[in-house]
Amino acid sequence: MSSNQLLNFIGGAWTRSSANDYLDVTNPATAQVMALKCRWRRR
Repeated sequence: MSSNQLLNFIGGAWTRSSANDYLDVTNPATAQVMALKCRWRRR
């Protein structure tokens, strides 16, 4: 199964994250991975 990466809405445009670390977004009813979300970190 391929998962979709969720995009970030920044400055009026959808952009990919520059992060290399992602979290799985799962459907709680089926435990199926629906998407990947970048992991946010403070600098």
